[in-house]
Amino acid sequence: MAENEVASKENQFMTLIEVTKLLGVHRNTVYNLMQSDETFPKPYALSALIAKRGRKNYRFDRGELLEWVKTKRVT
Repeated sequence: MAENEVASKENQFMTLIEVTKLLGVHRNTVYNLMQSDETFPKPYALSALIAKRGRKNYRFDRGELLEWVKTKRVT
């Protein structure tokens, strides 16, 4: 049962705020990674329209983010 819970968590989508907490960085850092690091997972834009505060409503695949973090490990 625990394996199913882990597998289901890896298939979840995360908000920008959740990504900043997971990575321990500011949201501007996430935006910079989206623009400058080609290996950073591409977000899904839930809406083509820009939200009230001028930002798109992004969601990130948790599994892709975790895999990306693993590739950044210093050996």
